[in-house]
Amino acid sequence: MTPTVRLPSIRPALDWVEEMRANGVNVQIVGTDEDGTQDVWDVDLTGPTLIVTGNEHSGMSAAWKEACNVLTRIPMTGHASSLNAANATAAILYEATRQRHTAGSRRA
Repeated sequence: MTPTVRLPSIRPALDWVEEMRANGVNVQIVGTDEDGTQDVWDVDLTGPTLIVTGNEHSGMSAAWKEACNVLTRIPMTGHASSLNAANATAAILYEATRQRHTAGSRRA
């Protein structure tokens, strides 16, 4: 099971990340953005990861973009430049699950 949290603003999320890091858990913040610098399958999603998805109209806020360790994109072909937020998040979560399953298979 993957824990999912929805918070009203950036501050509680960043406070949580800071607390986790202070306790030795290296949480990375991965943002989804059509102009991201890395394709989703090139980002290591096997460790503790906070995934940030902006809305369809304006994407992530500048504050969230600045907080991210990585901005990832889902490569698209055709005329569409991006997916809606729910579909983009589902694709990222699928890739995280795939990577974690593959990593678990290698350890077994």
